[in-house]
Amino acid sequence: RPRPSHYSVCVLRSHTPIQFNSKPTKPQPSVKKFIWEIFKNHKMQMSSKVDSLLEHCLRVIVEHAESFASNESADPAFRYVTSPFSHVERHLVSNILTRLAVAKKLSPNNVGPLLRPDLDVVDIPPSAAPLIGGPFLTLLGARCRKLSKLLLPHCKGISNQAFSLLMTQLETNSLKEVDITSCSKLGDSAVLECIQRHQKSLRKLMMPFVPASSETLSQLQICTQLETLDLIGCPNLGDAALLAITSGCLSLQSLLLSDCWKATSASIASISRLTALQTLQMALLPVDDTTLRTIVSSCSALTSLDLSACNQLGQDSVFCLGRYVGDRLKVLRLDGCMGCRNFFELKNCLNLEVLSAAGCAVSTWDLCETLPLMSKLRHISLASVKDLKNPALVSLGASSSSNTLTYLDLSACTGVDDIGVEAAVQSATQLETLNLALCTGISDSLVFKMASLNLQKLRWVDFSYCPNISAPAVAALAGSSPALRYINLKSCVKIMKKHLDDIQKNNTETQIVWG
Repeated sequence: RPRPSHYSVCVLRSHTPIQFNSKPTKPQPSVKKFIWEIFKNHKMQMSSKVDSLLEHCLRVIVEHAESFASNESADPAFRYVTSPFSHVERHLVSNILTRLAVAKKLSPNNVGPLLRPDLDVVDIPPSAAPLIGGPFLTLLGARCRKLSKLLLPHCKGISNQAFSLLMTQLETNSLKEVDITSCSKLGDSAVLECIQRHQKSLRKLMMPFVPASSETLSQLQICTQLETLDLIGCPNLGDAALLAITSGCLSLQSLLLSDCWKATSASIASISRLTALQTLQMALLPVDDTTLRTIVSSCSALTSLDLSACNQLGQDSVFCLGRYVGDRLKVLRLDGCMGCRNFFELKNCLNLEVLSAAGCAVSTWDLCETLPLMSKLRHISLASVKDLKNPALVSLGASSSSNTLTYLDLSACTGVDDIGVEAAVQSATQLETLNLALCTGISDSLVFKMASLNLQKLRWVDFSYCPNISAPAVAALAGSSPALRYINLKSCVKIMKKHLDDIQKNNTETQIVWG
């Protein structure tokens, strides 16, 4: 019968129902042909039913991974689907490769049919990192020479020699994105091969905690098209390397330098050359008010800034942020910056979505002035803010941002009680995470009130070290929040083991921490 040009719901209904076996057995010919037809025709479909069938087919491929080994003795029936991968679109092949890695079924024996010459994306999730080593890279380099995206985070089994060989086997200037996060065995030769052979094409390079030398990191200046560079925790990034990067990589839009402790304020100030920067992370760096002013006055496009634990920042820092980048900032992290004051200067940050100021000297008056103006806030962390009182939380609850709030951390805020927290969450219908650990002023009254609110999306809540919380209140909250998956009740002295068993019995999908 002539093959239809495309599937529709009617055509799919005319097929004989197909039963997919849950166990990895040899598929029937009708099954293999149907899978193959879905692969060939899925692009023409607009029906969600066809998309779900395609998803099911991908799962079947992974379940039967052992049936399509790359050797000639592979199961002939299933090879009809798996061996001619040259007819399957590249993004589907990459999808299957990633799924095999997640399922921990990726091996040199079954990966062969997937590694075809035009494959351009290899994305290995961190959970599958232990499966990746020299044999996989050798096979990858021999078959796939046109890779544009190579993501190998936390693959600590990759050797310096194997990665260097892969870089030489790939076509020059083919790679656009590379992620070698925490690949601790990689050294200078591997990183140099990557930089020098793909200097004109690299757009994104992620190499946190890679022990490359300062001389090697200085060579990044030749990658003039780099837009994203992640060097978090690189132990050898000093002044010379940072000055070289900021002089050559002028197209950078995202620069992550947290915990690069060898860099000093002299080289950090050179970041001001990168006028296209939108994201900048400088946590744990020696940034003072003068250096910060130099950077933000030039990098006016900044939308995300992380200054956590920059202990040299003083009271002028918040003023600089509000004046120079306040209207564009969406993410601001100042955790542990105890010298930062005058938070009312953030009144110009009307587009702020994430505000993290844990441990800062934030006054209740400052928050009452600024929080009502920030209508887009979805993430707020005020943990360990000693001066936080109820009026600030009442202002938050009365603002329009309470409708968009998904994350609220008030841990160790001993100055707030049931009235303040209730005011903050009463309109927070999108709230997913609530941290009230060490908030000794809250009691059952708040928890019962939360149970009566419409917190349908609440997934994570922490009541640890709250001595006034009891089991009936927790049970009421767990029963009223269908999405709740985690409750921390550590050191809640009113809750006993028998109470915990009763709560867990009625909420089997919720993890409860107690002790």
